[in-house]
Amino acid sequence: MQAPARQGIADIAWRPAGLDNWRPLAPFFTLVLVYVVAVGALAAANGLWAFFKLDLYLDIMGTSAILGGPAWLVIYLGHMALVARERRPIRRIRDDLRTTLLAPSEVALVSALMIAIALLFSAFTSFKIMLAQVHPFALDPLLAHLDRVLHFGIDPWRITHTLFPTAGSSFVLNALYNAWLFVVWIFLFLHIFWLTGRRHRARYLLAFLLCWIVVGSIAALALSSAGPAFYGRIVEGRDLFAPLMERLAAQDAVLSASGSGHLWALGTQEMLWRYYTGDTTGLGAGISAMPSMHVAMATLMALSAQRIARPLGWLFRTYAVAILVGSVHLGWHYAIDGYVGAALAVLMWRLAGRVVLQFDESDARKRSNAAQN
Repeated sequence: MQAPARQGIADIAWRPAGLDNWRPLAPFFTLVLVYVVAVGALAAANGLWAFFKLDLYLDIMGTSAILGGPAWLVIYLGHMALVARERRPIRRIRDDLRTTLLAPSEVALVSALMIAIALLFSAFTSFKIMLAQVHPFALDPLLAHLDRVLHFGIDPWRITHTLFPTAGSSFVLNALYNAWLFVVWIFLFLHIFWLTGRRHRARYLLAFLLCWIVVGSIAALALSSAGPAFYGRIVEGRDLFAPLMERLAAQDAVLSASGSGHLWALGTQEMLWRYYTGDTTGLGAGISAMPSMHVAMATLMALSAQRIARPLGWLFRTYAVAILVGSVHLGWHYAIDGYVGAALAVLMWRLAGRVVLQFDESDARKRSNAAQN
């Protein structure tokens, strides 16, 4: 029996959203609500209510929606014209817009998803600010030791700086690392607005949510740590990572002197430390090393991309490796942070797949029984 063909971007079976597209997302919406309430309860229980803000990302989501629409049209038109070779790509887009994206049910679904994502990110940022207050950083010495043990007595950052020794290579790694948020955002919107089937969309969004909750919140709270860049500021005694930070500062000076740019990681790290010492909440605020959300999300995107198209999967796998290397190279994370983050992302992807499949099958049985009765 021949295996079913892998769907491509232009093979999307559009249909009116209706309840059929809402049902697989029920676990996602339910879990967002539970997470927001849990973070609020944590803030109230620890006298940190001032840090709990749910409006941090509402404006950004609105702006992203405005910019995302035209970007979606350009990507979809380009794919159908150049890859799928649709004879009438503009007509195809017009039909898809009329039958799905502009249908009231789909507009309502996309709007609900965007509001839920905005609440998720706002609650997560609030949580990260509270994290060190609830469970002060404690594991940095242990994680630094484990890193050396796992890498045969060598600090992983020394390995990355041996492989990528120049200021230019550090600049490239920093650029790839800084692009992470943009890539995550675009990939998220592709799933919200358009992807190969409603089950895949539901699976990715649920796995995405589970990563922020399990990896970025629960595990981060249990394994509270600051990371190499902040090691000397939170651990008494010798700063094991002073040589790394001095090397990065020297490379930043070289880049600045040559007019090539800066290592933005250093400025961002200082900004996060000011947030931390000032006990304030802002976009992207919060310090947390173990596990690495950057690596977890890069891994999750690679897993989803592999299901869409194999070449796209390999591209995102390569990007995930670059994020892992960059996280160590720039002092953001211990290498073990990335290993744990990647492993948890794989588990969340598999768990989300099972939940969505079981929910879908259960829902199908209910509809079948209702039709027979």
